[in-house]
Amino acid sequence: MTGSCKKSSNGNDIPQMLEQGTWFVHYFYNGSDQTVAYAAYTFIFSSSGSVTASLSGAQEAGTWQFINNGNTLTLQWTISDILKDLNNTWTITGMSGDLITMTSSGGKELHFKKA
Repeated sequence: MTGSCKKSSNGNDIPQMLEQGTWFVHYFYNGSDQTVAYAAYTFIFSSSGSVTASLSGAQEAGTWQFINNGNTLTLQWTISDILKDLNNTWTITGMSGDLITMTSSGGKELHFKKA
C-alpha cells in the first residue's frame, strides 16, 4: 500500500506533528498486511522521546527518535511482542497533516494516522 501524501520539504515538521495529538496504525505490512493486529492501539508521542502505546486501558512505554538528515524515525519497545514488531529505524517516505508513511529494510511498511 503506497501512501498518497507528499514527502515533507522540511523534515523538522515531523517531530512537531507526532507530538500533537493521538495516532494509530493506519497500515502495517510485515510480509503480509498486519494492520488488524494494531487497529485498537493508540500512540502518544512526547517531546522527551517517549511514546506511549495504549490498548484497552493498558499502556506500554517505548521510545522514539527522529533523525532529520536521514529522514528516519526509530521506534523501540521492550516488553510487548506485538509492539516489538514495530521496532525499527523507519525511513519517512511521505507526510501530510494527519498521515506519516514509512518503510524499512525487509520490505516493511508502516503508516501512522492522526486519530
